[in-house]
Amino acid sequence: PSVNPQSPAAICSGSATNIPLTSSVGGATFIWTITANGVTGASAQATAVAGPIAQTLTYTAAPGTVTYSVRAVAAGCTTATTVNIVQTVVPTASIS
Repeated sequence: PSVNPQSPAAICSGSATNIPLTSSVGGATFIWTITANGVTGASAQATAVAGPIAQTLTYTAAPGTVTYSVRAVAAGCTTATTVNIVQTVVPTASIS
């Protein structure tokens, strides 16, 4: 199976992601690892799930990105190819 990547729009700090995951093989599920840069709230998914990636992310510092490295699983087979999906998180404005 393969992952059909989506390019998500930037989200505001404190908002939830809604990254759909689809595959070239029907019924596929997904696992992912993460690399967070200036963002908290992201977590890896070691047990295969149908998706979407739905996590509440908080901006802490620039650049404010999470890279989800996603692999598809179907009929017990995990794809060797990893697809990177980058979610940008922007700070929310405050009045001082």
